[in-house]
Amino acid sequence: MVLTYHVALWGGFSRLGPLAPAMSELKGGVALFFVISGLVLYLPFARAIAHCAELPSWRDYARRRFLRIIPAYWLTLTVVAVGPFASGVLTPDVWRFYGLTQIYEHNTLFGCLPVLE
Repeated sequence: MVLTYHVALWGGFSRLGPLAPAMSELKGGVALFFVISGLVLYLPFARAIAHCAELPSWRDYARRRFLRIIPAYWLTLTVVAVGPFASGVLTPDVWRFYGLTQIYEHNTLFGCLPVLE
């Protein structure tokens, strides 16, 4: 649902054509994705609480999460920066994109990998 919604939004299919109403409603998949993600992330803590066990280490969680997400993000960012998309990443503010702080600067807020609504 999430992928189809974003492709339809990017391609304009959620605004025009006979499938527009259905494509537009797929945005519910984004909310569903966040709900499921939140439940999956909380599950180890809920189990520990239910069994009166020690809570999982947030440092281990943060390390695993970093290693799972950041390398793929950096690779995608590099491909988008140097590929045919030329998204404006390779500027003096390149560190903001790789450091995940582009949202805090008005010049880079909508650059590179924008959020589609």
